[in-house]
Amino acid sequence: MAATTTEDSTIQLDGTDPPADDASGDAAKAKDYLLAKRALTAVNFFVETNRLEPYAAVYLVDKMGWPKVDFGIVSLVMNVAMVVFQTPAGDLLDKTKRGKKIITTAAILVAAFT
Repeated sequence: MAATTTEDSTIQLDGTDPPADDASGDAAKAKDYLLAKRALTAVNFFVETNRLEPYAAVYLVDKMGWPKVDFGIVSLVMNVAMVVFQTPAGDLLDKTKRGKKIITTAAILVAAFT
């Protein structure tokens, strides 16, 4: 896969670990790379996945007159539901060969009932 090279490091773009550089003995860079990779993974766990939520907040609170507490409760419920259901859904899709059919059916059902 492709890699981007700078003057002092190589960044793998395919998510794999960089090759060991035995010739230069640069174990510190490899250790820093793995530490940064773990930290980035931990940060991504807490990153908000619903990118339109701030816009919905402004619209509902300012334009529609919702109390801020009510929007906060709706936001909390939505984000907790995402965390609870996203992992089992991803696991199901990983284990089945009919992932596209499941996603299509789920999207049609959601569109029909909302």
